[in-house]
Amino acid sequence: MSEAKGSDVGRIALRDVSKTFDGRGGGRMALENVSFTVKAGETATVIGPTGCGKTTILNMVAGFVAPTSGQVLVDGRPVIEPGPDRGFMFQRPTLLPWLTVFDNIAFPCRHGRGLGLQRSATEIAVAVMHYLDSVGLSDARDLYPHQMSGGMQSRAALARLLIAERECRPRICCPSGHGACRRS
Repeated sequence: MSEAKGSDVGRIALRDVSKTFDGRGGGRMALENVSFTVKAGETATVIGPTGCGKTTILNMVAGFVAPTSGQVLVDGRPVIEPGPDRGFMFQRPTLLPWLTVFDNIAFPCRHGRGLGLQRSATEIAVAVMHYLDSVGLSDARDLYPHQMSGGMQSRAALARLLIAERECRPRICCPSGHGACRRS
């Protein structure tokens, strides 16, 4: 479903969402009746103390966890499972250790849905360099993950997430301690 400009449909919407996790001695309420909407072009930040449900919200939008009650919507459609219409960046970088930074970022273009269409090696290289530059890693293109700091690895993972998008999609980022989520 495409969203009309000025529409009240949010790119991401939670409607009366609650989540209880089962455990010994009963359930633990992580969220109770949470509702909000993030419209196209808006940036939202989820802030709160440890254990308040921030990661649970992100996991529900990604489709990794189902709400106990309520509805999670992306582009007006219920989220029932993970899908290629959402990108997720984990707190810990998930780079392939045997590939250089350049090849890690190019991976979705060569083996999946990166850039949306089949592209030539030259087009992929230009796009990879654009995203390397956008996250400040142009000089690190030939490094392997073990040769980079944790922050550099997180930025490389973010570049890989961004290059895999065919259009401007909801981004779900968990970059612990990094202000790395930005549009390019």
